[in-house]
Amino acid sequence: MRLLSLDLGRHVGYALWDVDLKKPLSPGWLYNLEQNGISLIESGCWDFTNLELADCYAKFYYEAGDLCASHPFSMIAYECIEFMKYRYTAQVQFGLEAIVLLFGVEFKVTVVPQGVTKMKKFICGHGRAQKRDIVTRVMHLLKENRIRKDSITDHEADAIVCGLLTIQELKAEHEP
Repeated sequence: MRLLSLDLGRHVGYALWDVDLKKPLSPGWLYNLEQNGISLIESGCWDFTNLELADCYAKFYYEAGDLCASHPFSMIAYECIEFMKYRYTAQVQFGLEAIVLLFGVEFKVTVVPQGVTKMKKFICGHGRAQKRDIVTRVMHLLKENRIRKDSITDHEADAIVCGLLTIQELKAEHEP
């Protein structure tokens, strides 16, 4: 099964996963993804900061749509912000969420929102982790799994965490 995980915003982090749901998770599975039937196909970050809001939506639609078309997938997971202080942040988030839901309909795939606090607790052990703590933890996991990345943005790290959390939940559902 293929999973696309996203961190939505003016910088959109993404990660594309290949997951064998038949292999149950072993203890310490995060340190040996391959043995547990999990592979990170591609990850990165799209920068839409210099675009007008409508252009941001359009560019996301085409960038993510191209990725979706070239790598057929079964599910999309995205980081769902629980609290937004600024109206503009809400406009960006909700517009991109609407496009993700559109992809769900267009590609006939399940869309799963993951809460920020839940993601932080999953990767760092508590829901008040800072961005640098998440990036450090994800870089450590990538290194342990021999996935070469010199650096990652906090947006890419969030997309990776979103994917790993979703994979853990999926595998738990499919355990015998």
